[in-house]
Amino acid sequence: MNLLRVSCMCGALAAIGCGGDESSTGPKAEVDVSMLEDGDVAAAVSEEVGSIAMTFADPIPDVDDEALEMEMLDAATVVVSDAASGTTADLADGTLVHGEPSAPGEYAWALDESRTELTMSFYNRTESGMTIEPGTVYRVTMSIAENDYIAAMPATSFEVTFEATAE
Repeated sequence: MNLLRVSCMCGALAAIGCGGDESSTGPKAEVDVSMLEDGDVAAAVSEEVGSIAMTFADPIPDVDDEALEMEMLDAATVVVSDAASGTTADLADGTLVHGEPSAPGEYAWALDESRTELTMSFYNRTESGMTIEPGTVYRVTMSIAENDYIAAMPATSFEVTFEATAE
């Protein structure tokens, strides 16, 4: 129903990271763009909290979770849009929190144990009152700006349906 612009890990940049990009922690991880374009994206939402995941072709370098979160604070953009209503929201424009988001505009990052999937959790209500409805198709645009751990990715758009989850 509402278009949420998810400003996640995909900062809209013109710079494209190359497989040879390296940081002080080793080679940078690259987002598996083909999974995004194929619509193979894990996205779920409950009344309170939603999530959307980004998969990497290679693991993110071994770095402290807080350092990765701070890097994503400036690098990632996840914009969600609802074509039916014309609404959009940039999920990464809110307040980064540790743990589960519990208020409008809050979001958090979580990296899986294999370091190949980064999930953004967000409170399912923006500060302006927009929410994501389960079962609705949204257009998501992700980008990642130059940073120390993940190769830059230009704005990439894809459709996703957020699956309903229990509270």
